[in-house]
Amino acid sequence: MKNKFLKTFFMILAAIFAAVVLISALIFILAAGIFLYSFNSYEPENPEGAIKKPLEQRIKECKSINYFPFARGYALTQVDTIFGLIDKKGNFTVEPIYQHLSYSDPDLIRAQTLKDKWGFIDKNGNILIDTKYDFAEEFSEGLAAVKIGDKWGFINTGGELVIDAKYDGADSFEDNTAAVKISDKWGLIDKNGNIKVPAQFDYIQCTSHGYRLAIQNDSSEFLVNEKGDKIPFLGIGIDFCTGRGAVINNKGHYTYITPEDKIRKTGRYQSASPANEGYTAVSANNKWGLVDKNLNEVIKPGLIKQPVVSDGVFVYVDKNEKYGHMDTKGNIVIKAQYDFAKPFSDGLANVCTYNNGHKCYFIDKNNKIVFECHKNRQR
Repeated sequence: MKNKFLKTFFMILAAIFAAVVLISALIFILAAGIFLYSFNSYEPENPEGAIKKPLEQRIKECKSINYFPFARGYALTQVDTIFGLIDKKGNFTVEPIYQHLSYSDPDLIRAQTLKDKWGFIDKNGNILIDTKYDFAEEFSEGLAAVKIGDKWGFINTGGELVIDAKYDGADSFEDNTAAVKISDKWGLIDKNGNIKVPAQFDYIQCTSHGYRLAIQNDSSEFLVNEKGDKIPFLGIGIDFCTGRGAVINNKGHYTYITPEDKIRKTGRYQSASPANEGYTAVSANNKWGLVDKNLNEVIKPGLIKQPVVSDGVFVYVDKNEKYGHMDTKGNIVIKAQYDFAKPFSDGLANVCTYNNGHKCYFIDKNNKIVFECHKNRQR
């Protein structure tokens, strides 16, 4: 009787212990989930209030600063989620007060305010075209598509509406034509607003080699030129849009051959990535190399990290997992010494070291520090 009682007692005790462990685990998982969600979804609680603070205070208090590649002397920079612009000395020429910025010309930057209105500014933050539009595309060939209410039109660089806002959708001009949506179909217009191709497609995508990729009946793809010539297309749309290959006519069927397609057909490599600056990364035996546009192997597969050529060089990683930069002939430009490195762009690259705290810099190709990243300056 006594043994039976003890057995029952220990069984109950074990059940209670298991329940406590299970509940504790669930509480831990829930707490961790809440923490990770709050960390990954961080945004300033009040962006409009945040931008009223002095810039130095904002940088000191922010959770992160994200630097975009330099282009034409400037780089977009996010302080938490808010965009600004810096020069090559690391100084803000446009304070981070915008929800979004983008540009191909730093004297004509597309800007979205925190009130969700769009316009254009210059590299010094001067407003060139009032932020009054419900949406705006970047300028292309002297015109920009803008949304006014629920209709789309086009403005020139002086902010004049030169093509009336009467379309249900619009894309940027390419090769003197722009895709516009009328009701639920897309066609092409010229810079005077004249219809070049009547609205008949479900969507019209990018231009390459004088043709646009058009989709009809949700699946059939065609190549369409400004004359309205429509020919069947067999290929991969994303490759066509990058403009890396050539249109091939095979007995009336048009396909698109990219450098990667030609490389794969040689059978020498396991894979080939999209070309950058005329060089394509190729892999064999899980190592990476480079071939040029004539399919000559300029670096034999042996690299740990896939090379992406930018500014004539690419990031490589050594056996100690240190980062450096190498040129397209395999010469080391910057010895592997950093814990992280981004590609060069416009002569500068972002690199970081983790030895004595997390410190990041922008360096030139002589490995000279051009400026310290802003978070460093607050330490």
